[in-house]
Amino acid sequence: MSLEEVDVPEIGHGEALVRVYAVGVCGTDFELILGSDLLPYIGYPTIPGHEITGHIARVYDEGTGFKEGLSMLAAVALTHVHLLPILFP
Repeated sequence: MSLEEVDVPEIGHGEALVRVYAVGVCGTDFELILGSDLLPYIGYPTIPGHEITGHIARVYDEGTGFKEGLSMLAAVALTHVHLLPILFP
């Protein structure tokens, strides 16, 4: 495991960029860190952590329903390899 800076991702239609303040790390994340093959649909390298708090930093278009500066909490679940964000303003 290493700590690295990554580029700010580009966002597209219907997306918002979140400035993350804190990330929860769970047992699944530890499995990823240890290189477990229990989650074969996860490719490496990966960035663990799927319980996130922060604020909306940028919105691509008005279709997202989010506003810049909105505080948020997201619990992201992986179901059939689709990420489903659950947002609580």
